[in-house]
This record gives sequence, C-alpha cells and structure tokens, in this order.
Amino acid sequence: MTVQSNETGVDLNNTDSLKEVNKKNSVNYNEPADFEKAISATKWGKFNILLYIIAIPAGWSSIFETTTMSYVFPAAQCDLDLTLENKGFLNSVTYLGMISSAFIWGFLCDTLGRKKLLCIGLLLDSFFVLMTGLSQNYTTVVIGKFLGGFIINGPFAALTCYVSEFHCAHHRARVQMVLGIIFSCGTVVLPLLAWGILTLGFDFTLGESFKIHSWNIYLFICAVPALISGVCFMFMPETPKFLMTTGNNQKALEIFQKVYSLNTGKPMDTYPVLGKITSG
Repeated sequence: MTVQSNETGVDLNNTDSLKEVNKKNSVNYNEPADFEKAISATKWGKFNILLYIIAIPAGWSSIFETTTMSYVFPAAQCDLDLTLENKGFLNSVTYLGMISSAFIWGFLCDTLGRKKLLCIGLLLDSFFVLMTGLSQNYTTVVIGKFLGGFIINGPFAALTCYVSEFHCAHHRARVQMVLGIIFSCGTVVLPLLAWGILTLGFDFTLGESFKIHSWNIYLFICAVPALISGVCFMFMPETPKFLMTTGNNQKALEIFQKVYSLNTGKPMDTYPVLGKITSG
C-alpha cells in the first residue's frame, strides 16, 4: 500500500494525523457539527450586544402594555368618566387578552419563526397602543387594551427564545438575567415617563370634539418602544436553531457565518465549522 506524505512527513492517509496537523495549524477538520458546536464557534461579541440593545425596547413594550393604565387613571378619570368599576376592568382587560391568546403563541412561534412573530406582534402592539392613545371614550380604550394584551403575549414569549438561541450553553444562562434587568428597567422608566408627561396638563382640541390630553401623549410615547423594536427585528436574521429544526441547514450555516464575522471581525469564510451542520 502506498503511503502519501507531504514535506513535513505527515501520513496523508492517516485521518488522525491530519486532524492533529489541522489543529496545530488552526484549521478545523471538515466534519459535521451540531447546533451547540456551531453556535459556540460564532463566539460572543458585537452581534450579541446589538441583540441586547434591540431587546430593550422589545422587553419594555411588554411592561408598557400591561402597566400604563395604572398611571393614566388619575389624568383620564374625568375625560373618560371612569367609575371605580371601569378602572378595575381596565386594569384587568389586558391580562384577559393575554390569557385568551396564551395557547396559540407556542404553535405560531414554532410555525412562523421567532423573527416573524416578533416583527408582526410588536408592530401590531404599537398600533393598538396608538389606537388606545387616540381613544375619546371608555369603550375604545377597553377594546384597544384587550387587543394589545392579546397580541403582546406572542412577542413576549418569542423574545426569550430569540435571544437564547443566539447564545451557546455557556452564555445562555445569563440571557434570563439580562432580560430580567431589561424588564426591571422598564418598570422604572414607565413611572418616570408618567411623572414627566402627565403633569404637563396638556389639552388640545381638534375640530369640535376630538381632544388630545396629556394621557393621550403619554400613550403615544408608550407605543414607541414596540414600534422601534418591530422595525429593528425586520433587519435581524432568523435564529439558526429554528432554521435547523425546519431542515434549512444551509441557511442556518450562512447566519452562523455572518454572526461569527460580526463578532470576531474576521471574514465569513474563516468560520471554523467547515462541514455540514446537523440538528442532532
């Protein structure tokens, strides 16, 4: 049997020798890799930081959707003729919407994908918050808050999946901590916005009956985080994990390469996983 070798004297027919040489030369052996190996090879860097930044308004939108009415009541009580029963129902109607839609979001997240659900859900939520902000009566506010609660459950669940699936097991445990900090900051920012806006006493009349008050402006501003994050997610990639579960491994590999390039500053073709990626 003929034994091939290069000028270094390495047996080219010996797979173990080739692996050892490739390892020494920082060239990864061309073999299949599962999701954990592939995502670990992308490292942690600029892309992950960008992901956290986009997650801030996305996380805040969930807090803003469920909590705003508590601050609106004192300012809008006279404008909307709110009774004690009205206030109690408005506080709960958002959660009623969330409960009524809870069972469908897991299915949609695994069917449509995390990115699409985040984009559509956040943009719809911003629309319903704006609708509530334009309300001139109690009924419209109830409808807007119910629909907002119905929609926001989806992006809230998809956000955790989306951020987690761009991290390897070593960093994944920290994702929940980061998201927890984001949500906590949202609960601090919201009353600060209320203190800065609702105290202005702004009143503006369009035509004979359409009026804009400080609480309307407050709700308009509360729609901004969902709008910003919904637009930002349009330019973000789908998670490789979802693509791999749907059999689109080649597209997943391209995303791994782009994330690796952004994190390390190296060309995409230097991504160390040279072989196929598998969902196993």
